[in-house]
Amino acid sequence: MYTELKTYQFIISMLKKYGIKNMILSAGSRNVPFVHSVEKDSYFNCYSVVDERSAGYFALGMAQETNEPVLISCTASTASCNYYPPVAEAYYQNVPMIILTSDRDPRMLGQREDQMIDQVNMFDRHVKKSVNLPLINCKADEEYCIRLINEAFLELNHNGECGPIHINVPMDSYNKSFTAKSLPDVNVIKRIAVNEKDKWKEKADALLDSRKVMVVCGQKSFIPKGLNKALEEARNAKVIGKSLEAKVKLFAGGELLAFLQENVDNLPAAFIVSQVELAQGEGDYKGEVDGLSISIEKAQGEKCARCWSYSESVGTHAAHPEICDRCAKILGE
Repeated sequence: MYTELKTYQFIISMLKKYGIKNMILSAGSRNVPFVHSVEKDSYFNCYSVVDERSAGYFALGMAQETNEPVLISCTASTASCNYYPPVAEAYYQNVPMIILTSDRDPRMLGQREDQMIDQVNMFDRHVKKSVNLPLINCKADEEYCIRLINEAFLELNHNGECGPIHINVPMDSYNKSFTAKSLPDVNVIKRIAVNEKDKWKEKADALLDSRKVMVVCGQKSFIPKGLNKALEEARNAKVIGKSLEAKVKLFAGGELLAFLQENVDNLPAAFIVSQVELAQGEGDYKGEVDGLSISIEKAQGEKCARCWSYSESVGTHAAHPEICDRCAKILGE
């Protein structure tokens, strides 16, 4: 049976999703809900170390030996301060650790509450991420809590750089009720790094094979500045009206050209243009990457009535003369 506290349920569920089993526990009144829950779950390897400073170094060594993240958990107040030396060492040695500090009612902070200090972001620049979980009173609180836990877990290893993370768990009252028979299924947010080509291709193929695609518009464009400038100049010169009327020519050589050739099929969607062509030589505009230059031309072919991209294949399908090859393939499945 697990604690009835949702925050700890979400954390335990996320630990399982990440395959993290080893934890060093320094039990106290405020982290008993977590400690009892994991000790009763055979999935986890639990080690009891009463002194928090010793527990931190125990975890540091275990993480270095196993090359896997290790969790440490303690009760509220000054107990958590004892973690600082091993946490600092973990940060500078790039060792993945999860520092789970239990806390008291945040509404009592600064009110001379016994055994209460400010634990929010207490490890400051010596952790890769620090989150303070909310008290859960509604569905929105649950979603926010899970998002914060995801943000923290993602920083255990960010593009190969490992390090400690801090999760602070406030509680508005002491709780020793263990009534939950199972854990909630939490959503895991995954990051795809720039150099993970296979994963990008997998996602791109999934989009291309979809009958319908939802586009979520945000405030920040990830189109390179050099390309944006080239497209703007082409619009001013009346070469194109909108970016989908454009054919982008990328001029490169060597390893850069080889990399672009591997990903050329995905570039039109990434640049929000109709066509991308690779060439050697010099273009009209310099890109941000050394050895890359750019030119803009009017896209060839007609406008697809479904995706609005320009393609020479529009008009070649008897059943769907108004759409391009890609859209015809999707509609035919």
